Amino acid sequence: FLLIKFANSVLIFNETGFVRKINQKIVLEVKWDDVICIGTYHIYDFFHIDCGPLFLGIDYYDENHAQKTLNVSFSSKDANRLKMSQIHKKLDTLSY
Repeated sequence: FLLIKFANSVLIFNETGFVRKINQKIVLEVKWDDVICIGTYHIYDFFHIDCGPLFLGIDYYDENHAQKTLNVSFSSKDANRLKMSQIHKKLDTLSY
């Protein structure tokens, strides 16, 4: 397991997928087979200079096979931990 906390929200990554909890309630559960891609990004200003936090973006299919996206603020430290965790091969391409 790899647990990443921010505010009242928690992302839990494991070998089967990830779970998002808000205030101890599961609001999202996604298996790795349903993840299309996962990556990190910054918001750039007019001069293409990083401004603001790093974000984690996950594109996935929901239970109705509709494409969804989850975007959450993320730290470089957590991105590094997630990439080095070797939980799943889709995490190997994360950059931060």
